[in-house]
Amino acid sequence: MDNLQLAVLFHETYERLAPSFGYETREDTKEFDKDSKNGKLMVAVCGEILPIIAGNPSTHDTELPKPTCTLCHKSDGTHRLMCPLR
Repeated sequence: MDNLQLAVLFHETYERLAPSFGYETREDTKEFDKDSKNGKLMVAVCGEILPIIAGNPSTHDTELPKPTCTLCHKSDGTHRLMCPLR
């Protein structure tokens, strides 16, 4: 699956499910248009997500954020010496 295929799949699934959530999508966006601003954005977003789904975030430009501890406030995924979550 490539970026465009995922974008189309996402769009079609979104359009199909929207009514069951009480949401009506706009008439002018019911068909996916890869050349529209929204379509280009969707394809780009899918290009960022696919490597993560594939388990290969190293090919992705943005690093996934490490969790921040709500008690000791370390943001590198570890805990301070006195943190009870350590």
